[in-house]
Amino acid sequence: MVRFIADIGSNFNGSKELAKKYVKICKSIGVDIVKFQCWEVDDLFSKFHPAYETLKEKRFPLGLPLEWHDEIKREADKEGIIFSTTPTQPYHIERLEDIGVKIYKVASGDLTFFPLLDEINKTGKPVILSTGMATLSEVEMAVSRLKDCKSIILLHCVSLYPPEYPEINLRAIETLKREFSECSVGLSDHSLGIDICVAAVSLGISYLEKHITLDKNLVTPDANFALTVEEFKELIETVKKVESAMGDGLKLPSKREWPERFWARRGTYAKMDLKKGDIVSYNSVSFLRPCKGIPVESFESVCGKRLKRDILSGEPIAFEDFE
Repeated sequence: MVRFIADIGSNFNGSKELAKKYVKICKSIGVDIVKFQCWEVDDLFSKFHPAYETLKEKRFPLGLPLEWHDEIKREADKEGIIFSTTPTQPYHIERLEDIGVKIYKVASGDLTFFPLLDEINKTGKPVILSTGMATLSEVEMAVSRLKDCKSIILLHCVSLYPPEYPEINLRAIETLKREFSECSVGLSDHSLGIDICVAAVSLGISYLEKHITLDKNLVTPDANFALTVEEFKELIETVKKVESAMGDGLKLPSKREWPERFWARRGTYAKMDLKKGDIVSYNSVSFLRPCKGIPVESFESVCGKRLKRDILSGEPIAFEDFE
């Protein structure tokens, strides 16, 4: 069963009350994990980054302030939804441990930030690891640094916002499942809409992360490619339908198909009036629905044999009608 992670990102728009509202809404539509991001511009970006000046111009926090985490987690606990966050500095972990964060998220950009991974590893808590931009060997190194974590959830990810379809490479999910059989594998998707997410379900993902927003017109870095609440709800409903359709893989008729076999398949009927002692051949029979008499696939076993009774045209012919 796929578990859903709603990434709020910067879409709480600098408002603590809006952050709480996201928690309630995510719970109401069936999200399993509501995730925030813990960062500040000067703590994460240097002046040499092309986004630095733009981010500095914002007059509200883009990452959930560390001092707000306790209150937002309490809101999540009250609503009965799992609270997660993406720490971006090793010193965040001590504070997040104090408030009882149960599962951590590592952003794709920090997959090689070993000081952070080492601090998370010390907690032994489950960790979600996004693998955008990473090579297989880099994923291996990150997983090895998190060896003491209770569980590791690897998310295939493309760190483009949004990516083009040919860049998404969903088959990498199969690679992660094969190479890291001890880990759960999912998808963190930044594409527009829900199509890619639904397709990923057929590859057997366990987790699905998608950004959510109350308003695509928010002036935040994450709003334009995020799903609206209604779209996220549609995603959850659609994925559950696809999951139910995946089945167990055994090639058998479904319970309700069994009766249809009688009506849809062909039986053996007399093409003309036949007399006792006549030799039955393909020329003397018709194969019609429903499957009365001899099933068409079994006719060869009686072809060329003699009848032991008269049969009228249009009547089914049974095995017991032969000498």
